[in-house]
Amino acid sequence: MAVLGAHVVALQVWSTAHAPRGRTAPAARPVMRVSLVPQAPHPVPESTPTLGPLTPPPATAPSPPRPVPTLRPWEDRAELPPAVPVAPELAAPRPVVAAPDVSPAELPAAQEGPLLRASSDPTPDPANWPTDPPPRYRVQIPATGSWSYHVEQGLLHGQGRLDWQHDAGRYRIAQQVNLPGRPSQDWVSQGAVRTDALGGLSPERLLERRRERPLHAVNFQHDKGLLSFSDTPLTAPLYDGMQDRLSALVQLVGIVQAWPTPWTVGERITLRVAAPRGGLADWVWEVVAVSDEGLHLRREPTQPYDWRVELWLASSRGHWPQRMRWQRWPGGEPITWTLQENAGVAH
Repeated sequence: MAVLGAHVVALQVWSTAHAPRGRTAPAARPVMRVSLVPQAPHPVPESTPTLGPLTPPPATAPSPPRPVPTLRPWEDRAELPPAVPVAPELAAPRPVVAAPDVSPAELPAAQEGPLLRASSDPTPDPANWPTDPPPRYRVQIPATGSWSYHVEQGLLHGQGRLDWQHDAGRYRIAQQVNLPGRPSQDWVSQGAVRTDALGGLSPERLLERRRERPLHAVNFQHDKGLLSFSDTPLTAPLYDGMQDRLSALVQLVGIVQAWPTPWTVGERITLRVAAPRGGLADWVWEVVAVSDEGLHLRREPTQPYDWRVELWLASSRGHWPQRMRWQRWPGGEPITWTLQENAGVAH
């Protein structure tokens, strides 16, 4: 320790001797103390993926569209009353009947429309019109009333109505049909009610309307003895017992009501019927089935695009049609009228 102390004294003497003159030694600098406080490490951000160039997917054939279920028109018509079931005897399938001597392959299908649509009637040909007086029958005028029907044509389901009124020697028949997607159509037949036993209805005018606008008409000019049409200048002789297409239905019911003997299969009733656009023909109704419930009648077409008509007449309803089916021949889609339950009001 003595040696160390001697060295320190010698160092101080040397420093003083060699210090520059006129200068004083600098003051000692304060010592800065720094305290390090630990901190939580900063989160390392996730690396952002680098997007490469977009590559279109390989072309593939488009998949076929899924079939869309079709809602049948009657599935959303819960308000329709159920149709009256047809008696088994009346609903029996009809036997095969020979059609007119024309090959269906030679003719395009008929253009269908609502019941009795005149625009597709055969072209009038006076050479084919009957010229002799038609047969006469006893007629029992049916009671007046109104009837509602369920009308079906293919997938179309709608409503039909028949109104039959007579009073003081006059009558009026109105028929209307409404099918979805089609303009409403109606027919009105007016005329006189004959008082003689072989009389029945004596039509004066049949008017066909679409959307309540007149379209076609048939005129029975009794004072001139002529039958005329609104769509053609052609005329025909007018005989007692001739009917229009609407009055023929009521006349037929009256004839069935007044028939003097029990009905048998094969019996026939012939009515001369005039239609809009110059149609005139003898409609032959044949009895194809007889039962306690009523009669099944059929009228066959006599030329291309004519009507095949079937009627099921219910004896419990005064032989008023319980069911009707109209079909153009050849290829027409049937139009079926079925009487609705509790829909007939007879007076």
